[in-house]
Amino acid sequence: MPVNLDNSRLGCQRAKNSVISWSEELKGNGEEIKENKKSYHIWEKECYHIWKKNNQGDCWEFCFLKPGKEYFDRDDSHRFRYDNKIINYNKEDMKPMLIHNGLFVEHNPEFNHFYDFVDKLHNEGKDTILTRIGNFLLRDAFYLEHRELSYGIVHTKGIVPDTEIIVIKGYFFMPNPSLIYEITKEVPHFVIEDEKYKEEIDTEAYLHYIDGIAQNEAVKYHHKVKNNDVMDAVVDGAGRENCLLTLINYIESRKQDNNRLCVKIRNRSNSYSADRGVLPIEQEELSARGYNL
Repeated sequence: MPVNLDNSRLGCQRAKNSVISWSEELKGNGEEIKENKKSYHIWEKECYHIWKKNNQGDCWEFCFLKPGKEYFDRDDSHRFRYDNKIINYNKEDMKPMLIHNGLFVEHNPEFNHFYDFVDKLHNEGKDTILTRIGNFLLRDAFYLEHRELSYGIVHTKGIVPDTEIIVIKGYFFMPNPSLIYEITKEVPHFVIEDEKYKEEIDTEAYLHYIDGIAQNEAVKYHHKVKNNDVMDAVVDGAGRENCLLTLINYIESRKQDNNRLCVKIRNRSNSYSADRGVLPIEQEELSARGYNL
């Protein structure tokens, strides 16, 4: 079906509310995250293991650490509403993390790494796979790759972790295996690198990580206040949708060799940018580029 963003937003409300609700059931301990680069462990954490894949001894996991950095960023210009009170920190912020063979990935990907990888695939003539990734992200923006079920989340804490399993009934990211296969058979690894490091990340794990970022954005904008209104109630697409549609915008801009728009999207993602923010693809452009839901 042609893309209708208003209809898609209405259709995913139950799943959205469920994911926000169970995200907030994951409790943080209020301790600031400390990093130990020698072993790539993060101590004093509340770690919630959301997804795991073990392929012949090569194990990848996606998890949330809680609280995330916005819990400690007590900036007076940041306003969040909880229980009808306005505070300047995000109580429910989480830090999405990848784990490889029991250790946290040293260089967790950032959006610029995603943009670099899109550039690489485009330069290699792999626009077809970029289109598949874009369609996958569009489906994920509206929870179409989520399933309602009872799910056990593994909760660990400490160097020698205490472990419990928290069973939650709700909507969870369970992407269609055939869609995952279509992407990973062409792109088995997502590579991030700069002059100091190179990291190969399992692509399926990376897609779970991207979904986790979008999930955290949904929770954040469910509480973030603008002009005394919570943003996901008054700003179309605020949170998850705009996050993922910005990635699609970059994919389509790169496929069209629109360098100016690609630079603008990158700059908006830069934490030091004065014009920081998302730049989602427009509904008309999605339809023109052949997207459908």
